Amino acid sequence: MDKKEIEKSIGNLKAINIAMDSEGGDILVSTYRKDVLMSMDKLAYNFSTLSHIELVSECAKLYSKLEILRTLKNSKKNEIIAENDLKELLELES
Repeated sequence: MDKKEIEKSIGNLKAINIAMDSEGGDILVSTYRKDVLMSMDKLAYNFSTLSHIELVSECAKLYSKLEILRTLKNSKKNEIIAENDLKELLELES
């Protein structure tokens, strides 16, 4: 990644972290956790009766919910990593 992409990523992660440090962030994570559990329940109890397309669709929904949850939960760590990457890039440019 180049400098502008890393800076943009850091800005996005900072915005996510601001939201995550609020009550709204807690509600968002809680809601996604419940959604993940509901998707897992649906798959666990209905996998034998779902068609192939329905099964793939439910798995894709679960995957997307898990990815969003991971993004939210890992945003602080990813911001630190991006800042370190930017620092290293700036040191190489000097």
